[in-house]
Amino acid sequence: MADMNKEKQPEIKKNRTAKKIRKYMQSLEEEQNILGIGVKKRYVFIAGIIVLAYVIFQVSTVFIKPGMTKLENQEKAYKELLEENEKRTTKSFSEAEMLTPEQRYKQAVERVKNLSNDEIRKLLKEQGVENITDAEIEQTRKNLENSIPKTQAEMDAKVKRLEEELKKMQGNGTPEMKEEIK
Repeated sequence: MADMNKEKQPEIKKNRTAKKIRKYMQSLEEEQNILGIGVKKRYVFIAGIIVLAYVIFQVSTVFIKPGMTKLENQEKAYKELLEENEKRTTKSFSEAEMLTPEQRYKQAVERVKNLSNDEIRKLLKEQGVENITDAEIEQTRKNLENSIPKTQAEMDAKVKRLEEELKKMQGNGTPEMKEEIK
């Protein structure tokens, strides 16, 4: 008997809720006098929902507006950055600024030759080589000057010669290597 009451109880609550909703919907069909004019309650209800939505919108803009100004500032900064990059890319290069590969190679060789002993020590220390003397650095610099090709053409010839030697060592070489050599 107690089990039957438990099963009927949710149905009774559902029925009560459904009846309340039906009753409320029927009450919206009734008219209400506003300023001497008969207006159905459903129109008043709809107007109330619209006013509530408007108030929520206004309150949200108060809280969201400061965030929007930050986005506007970011957008301006982004546009300025794009304009600056565009100016840099459209800037015409003079003949003096444009270097040929040979000139860039010569500059790189000169930079390596002009490294101080302290800079070389620092680079070697990063690679795990420590306690190197100035005499050893000078000897290495002389060997480097003799072994580095002076021009880009010499470098290209040396690289090609090394590739050919590597090809001979590997037999016929890989298909990718054949394409690179051609």
